[in-house]
Amino acid sequence: MTSPRPRLLLINPTYGATFWGLDYAVGLAGASTTIAPLALATIAGLSPQDWDIRIADENVEPIDLDEPCDIVGITAMNVQAARAFELAAAFRKRGRLVVIGGPFATLQPERCAAHADVLVVGEAERIWPEFCADYVALKVRSRYVEEAPMDLALSPTPRYDLFRRGAYSALPIQTTRGCPFGCEFCDIIIMQGRKVRAKPIPNVLAEIDAIGRAGGRSVFVTDDNFIGSPKIAKALLAAMTAHSAKTGYAPPLFTQASVNLSEDPELLRAMVRAGFTRVFLGIESPRQSSLREAGKRQNVRGVLLDQIHTIQRAGLMVWAGMIVGFDHDDDAIFGEQADFLDAAGIAVAMIGMLNAPPRTPLYTRLAVAGRIHATADWADNCAWTNIVPMTMSRSRLFEGYADLLKHVYTRERYASRVLANIERMEPAPKTDAAGRWPALRDLGDFGRAALAYSTTLGDLSYFGPNVLRILRQNPTRMVEGTIHLSLWRHFERYVPEVTAKISQAARSERASVAPHLTTPALAA
Repeated sequence: MTSPRPRLLLINPTYGATFWGLDYAVGLAGASTTIAPLALATIAGLSPQDWDIRIADENVEPIDLDEPCDIVGITAMNVQAARAFELAAAFRKRGRLVVIGGPFATLQPERCAAHADVLVVGEAERIWPEFCADYVALKVRSRYVEEAPMDLALSPTPRYDLFRRGAYSALPIQTTRGCPFGCEFCDIIIMQGRKVRAKPIPNVLAEIDAIGRAGGRSVFVTDDNFIGSPKIAKALLAAMTAHSAKTGYAPPLFTQASVNLSEDPELLRAMVRAGFTRVFLGIESPRQSSLREAGKRQNVRGVLLDQIHTIQRAGLMVWAGMIVGFDHDDDAIFGEQADFLDAAGIAVAMIGMLNAPPRTPLYTRLAVAGRIHATADWADNCAWTNIVPMTMSRSRLFEGYADLLKHVYTRERYASRVLANIERMEPAPKTDAAGRWPALRDLGDFGRAALAYSTTLGDLSYFGPNVLRILRQNPTRMVEGTIHLSLWRHFERYVPEVTAKISQAARSERASVAPHLTTPALAA
C-alpha cells in the first residue's frame, strides 16, 4: 500500500575511506565529506515536485533502514557497488520498491539486476520521469534504458536544497557531458560519448544561484573535461564572471580538464578570472610510449612538464591522475612516476594501477588476449586491478605500486610539491570575481588548519616553516597553500591503509596466481 503522496528516499552509499574523499582532512574545512551527490539532486529535480523527497548520504549520516518510504533510489559507482547491494537487500526485505541507477548500473547492468526491483540504465532526463509516471499508473517495468545522448536543456536545476547545509566542502554542478578524446581505458566516453554537449548558459547560472542559496562554499564543476570544447568553455566563463560581479557570489571553483589547456592562454586566463583555483589533469604517465598506447594523443603533443608549469603559473593548483601498469611500463616506471611528480610540483596525485572497465576498448583488447583477471574487486579501485600486465607479474605491479605511493606521500616530499606549485603561481588578484578579497570563508579554512597543526611540536615543525615560506615567496596564495598543506592530514593516514591492502594483495598473488587467471600462461 503506497501513501497518497509517494515518498522517495534517494541514497548515496558510503565510499569508505578513498583518495577523493579526503576523509581524514575534510573536517578541517568544517564539513562531513567532500562533494555532494549530484546525481541524486538531479533525480530529485526530475521527480514530481508534489512527491515527498529526501536525500540520505551515508557519507554524512547513517541510513535509517526503517525510514518510512515507498521508493528507494540508490546510485552507485564502482567503489559503492557492494554497499549499494547490501542496502538494496535490506530495503527490499522491508517491502520497499528499490531502484538502482548510476554509473555502475549503466556499465554493468547484469551485475545489478538481481539486486533491484528496477534498473535505470543510462542518462536519466527522459527515463526517470517515465518511471515516475509508470509508478503512479501502477505499471512499473523492471528496466528503463536510455541509449541516446540527452539534450542538457532537459536537465533540471538540481535540488541542492535537499542536501544537509554545511555537510559538504563543495557542491557540484555539471555544465557539459562528453569528451572529444578516445583514451583506451576510459569509460566516460562509453557512457556520455565523444561529442561535447553543453547545458544552456542561463541554466548554468541559475544552478550557481541555487548553490549559493544552499550555502555552497565552493563549487566542483564535475565535467569530465571542462575544456572538451574550448569555445563553449570560454563563453560560459565570460558569463560566469559577469554573473559573479552582478550577484556578489563568487565561490572558489575546481574542475577536471585535459593537459592541452596549456595551449590556450586566453582560456587559462578566463578560468582564473572566473574563480577557478584548482584543476585535475589526466596526465597518466611521463612515458610517451605508454601514453601513445593508451590513446592519450593530447598528452604527447608537447613537453608535459612545460605544459603543467604553464598551467600552474597562470594561477591554478594542479592535481593529477597517474597510472602504472601499461604494456609499455617496466620496472623503471615507478621511479619515473615519482621523479616526474616532484619535477612537476604536483602535490595531489591520484595514482592507480591500470584497470579495464567493462565495455571499454581496453577491456575488449585484453579480454581477447586472455588478460582480464577473473577476481577483480571493484570495491577499491586504488588497491586492485583486473588486468594481467604485459611486462611484469601482478605481484610485482602491486609491490611497485605500493612502494611508489609510500615514496610520493612522505611528508617532506608532499610539502615540497605544494610549495613548488605555490611559488610558481602568479600573485593572486586582489579581488575575486565578485570584487571581494579575501573571502571570509577562506580565512576560516586557514584558521581551522592553523589550529589543527598547532597541537604538537611535530605538527608545528611541518606546518609552521612551510607557511612562513609561502608568506615570503607568494603571500597572496597563502590560503590555497595552507589548504593543500593541511590535506596531508588525509594522506598520512590513507596511504598506509591502502598500501597495506596492496601489499596483502601482492602476497596473495604470489601464493596463488594460476587459479585466478583467464590465461594461466600469462601469469609470469
